[in-house]
Amino acid sequence: CGIRTVVIHPCASVFSAFGQLFARPEHRTSVPLRAALPGAFVWVADAARRAVAALPAAGGGEVAVSAAVRVVGTELPIELSLDPAAGPDALVASFEQAYRQRFGYVAAGALEVVEVRARWGGPRPEWPAVRSAWGVGAAPVAGPRVVHTPTTSIVVPVGWTARAADDVLLLECVAAMGGPDLHDHAGVAVWSTRFVAVAEEAGVALQRLARSVSIRERRDFSCGVFDGAGRLVASAPHVPVHLGAMGETVRDLIRTTDLWPGGAWAHNDPAAGGSHLPDITVVTPVSLDGAQVFVACRGHHVDVGGSTPGSMPPRASRRDEEGIVLRHLCLVDRGGAWRDPSAALAGCRDVPTVIADLRAQVAANASAAAALARLGDGATVTRWMGRLLATSEAAVRDAVARLGSGDAADVIDGVPLRLAVRRAGSGLRFDFTGTGGPHPGNLNAPPAVTRAAILYALRVLVGGVLSLDEGALGGVEIVLPTGSILDPPADRAVAGGNVETSMRVADLVLRAIGGFAASQGTMNNLTIGGDGWAIYETIGGGQGAGPRGRGPSGRQIHMTNTRATDPELLESRAPVAVRRMALRRGSGGVGRHDGGDGLIRELELLAPARVSLLATRRDAGAPGQLGGGAGAPGADFVRWPGGAWLPWDGATVTLPAGARVRVETPGGGAIGETVAPTSVSGSGLRVG
Repeated sequence: CGIRTVVIHPCASVFSAFGQLFARPEHRTSVPLRAALPGAFVWVADAARRAVAALPAAGGGEVAVSAAVRVVGTELPIELSLDPAAGPDALVASFEQAYRQRFGYVAAGALEVVEVRARWGGPRPEWPAVRSAWGVGAAPVAGPRVVHTPTTSIVVPVGWTARAADDVLLLECVAAMGGPDLHDHAGVAVWSTRFVAVAEEAGVALQRLARSVSIRERRDFSCGVFDGAGRLVASAPHVPVHLGAMGETVRDLIRTTDLWPGGAWAHNDPAAGGSHLPDITVVTPVSLDGAQVFVACRGHHVDVGGSTPGSMPPRASRRDEEGIVLRHLCLVDRGGAWRDPSAALAGCRDVPTVIADLRAQVAANASAAAALARLGDGATVTRWMGRLLATSEAAVRDAVARLGSGDAADVIDGVPLRLAVRRAGSGLRFDFTGTGGPHPGNLNAPPAVTRAAILYALRVLVGGVLSLDEGALGGVEIVLPTGSILDPPADRAVAGGNVETSMRVADLVLRAIGGFAASQGTMNNLTIGGDGWAIYETIGGGQGAGPRGRGPSGRQIHMTNTRATDPELLESRAPVAVRRMALRRGSGGVGRHDGGDGLIRELELLAPARVSLLATRRDAGAPGQLGGGAGAPGADFVRWPGGAWLPWDGATVTLPAGARVRVETPGGGAIGETVAPTSVSGSGLRVG
C-alpha cells in the first residue's frame, strides 16, 4: 500500500530499555507571568533571563526557552519557542501560525504570556555501535522466511527481500504495486484503518479542547470522514445515532451552500440530517489537490434554549419548545477568521460554554483535515474511499441470505412500531408500513435517525468485515410512512425521537433478522439545571439476550455510546452529589438466556434546580424472544428533604437543595422458555 522499504534496528524489540539507558539528563524551570503582547514584552524578556538563571549550572548541553501564550480569557495556552532578541512581533506571528494550525481559524483577541519556561538538556551520550547477527548478508534473501536475532524475530513475507546493510536489516518490496485491486484485502484493511485513525484523532482533539461535561467527560460526540458526495466513509467508535445521520447533514450542506476549503458550518436542523437540537454538527470541506471531501463532528451541547435547562423537555410537542434551530451557520469565513455566533445562540442558557464547544469542534475538524492531507494525493484518497464504500455494500449483499427475512413490532408511548424486513434481489427492504403517529409529544424521529439505527444494526449483524460507513446501505431500501413517528411533520418535537425511538428501531431490526431479545429501549435522559448551569446524562441499562448467551448488565445500549460522568467530575462541575450507582439486580428477563440487569442512579441536589427525565419503557418491560421473559420496566422517584420517596413520571419539577432523584433503568428481555420470574420492586430497594 505504498511502503517499499522497512528499516529494522538490531534493538528494535528492546528500544524502550535501550533509550532509557542512553537518555540524557534534563532540568526545567518556569516563571509565571501575565504579560500582554506586544506591549509588556520587556517583562517576557526579563522572565526568560530569570528562568535561565534558575537552571543548575552545568557544562555543555543545550538551553531552550519557551513562552506559553494564549488569547486573553481562554483556558489553553500554546507553548512556543522564545527568542527575546527577536522581539514581540516574531512571537505574535509564531502564535498566530500555531493557533490556526491547531484550531482551524485565525486567532481573535488580545494575547498574553502566562508563563516562561527554560529547559537544559545535558550532552547527548555517545550511542554505541550495535551489531547483530542477522543470519543474512548483503545479498537480498527472498521471503517467505523468518530472520532470528538474539533480541527479536522478523517475518519476511512473500514479495519482499531481506538484506543486512550498515548494521540494520532492510526489508524491501519487490512485488509490483498496482491499483486498488492488486492487494485488495490488505489495501481495504489498511485504508479503513487510516480513515478511522483520522476520525479518532479528531475525537481526541475535540475531547481535549471542549469545555462542557457533556462532550469533555461523557464523550457525547462523534467524528467522521465523508467523500465528495457526503457519504460517511469512516468513523471512530463514537455514538451510532450521530454517525449514521451526519451524512444527511453533509449532503444538505453540499446542495444548499456556497462552500470553500477550511470553512466551517454549524447545523442542527432535524429536517436536514439533524438528530435533535442539542446535537450540533460542524462540517468542514477539505481540498486534496482539487478533490473535495469532508470532515464533520457532532456534539451534544449543554443547552440550546427551549423550555427546560438542557433542551430536552420531556413534555414538548412543538419543535420551538426544544430550542434554537441552526441551518448551516457559518463559523469560519473565507479568510479563515472566526465568526462570532453569539447572536444566533441568544436563546441558550450558557452561551460561553456552547461557543467554547463549537470552537473545539472546528479545531477537531482542522485536525482531521490535516490528517487526511497526510494520507496522500486527492486521487488516491478518493479512490480508496470509493473502494471502502463498495466493500461494505458487498458485505451486506453477501450476508442477505444469512440474515433472511423477519417481522417485529413494538409500542412506544401508545404509538405502534412495525417492521417487515424482506429480501429485495441481492439487497434488503426495511418496510415500516403500519407504524403509527406522529407522536403527540417529542418521540418523533427524523428519517436520518431511522437510517442511522438501521446502519448500526447491520453493522452488528454482518460482523467484523463491515466498517460503520454508508456503503452498507447501498443495497438497502427503507420505506417510511409519511407523517408517521418515523417521518414526522416539520413542526413536531423530536428530542425523544433521537434518544428513545432510535433505540426501538435498532431493537426491531435486531429482533426481526438477528434473533436478539429487546434491550432496555431507552437512554433514560436526565437533565438537571439551575441558575447558570445545566447537566445532561444518559443512563445505561440491561441489554437483551442474544442467540448465544445472556445480555450484559448496566451498559450503554445500541444507539448511545457515551460514558457515565465520573462522580468527582460531576460534583466539581455542578451542585449535585452522587449518592448511589449500582446494578438493579434481578431486573433482566428470565429464560434460557437471561436479559441484562438495569442500573440505579441516585443524585442529591446541593442547590435548587429544575429536573426532567425523558425516558420510556416505564409501563411494560423489554420483550423477550422465543418464550423468554420480559425485562422489568423502569421506575423513577423523587424525595423532598426529610420526606419519603414518591413515584415520578419524569415531568419537569423544581426541587430544593437536599432533594434527591432516583432513576431505576429497565432490564433486557430474555431468550428461550421462561422459568419462574423474579419479582422486582423499586420500593424494596435500599434508599439513602
